[in-house]
Amino acid sequence: MLKTNPSDGFESLYFSFSTLAPINDNDVLPRSNLARMLVMVQATVGMLYMGMLIARLVGIYSNEEAAERK
Repeated sequence: MLKTNPSDGFESLYFSFSTLAPINDNDVLPRSNLARMLVMVQATVGMLYMGMLIARLVGIYSNEEAAERK
């Protein structure tokens, strides 16, 4: 799946983090089409998760502001 053998798991964790963070240096790349597809799915799910998290936090803050105004 990766250029190197992620036997200790750190390479996989590093690749996963660099996929979701804007610091992707492309030093670890997926080799097969299946691995590339999984990376695309992970990146999409990560963006959706962050969007939902931010929306939830904004909703909580808005509800607290509305409750204080009453």
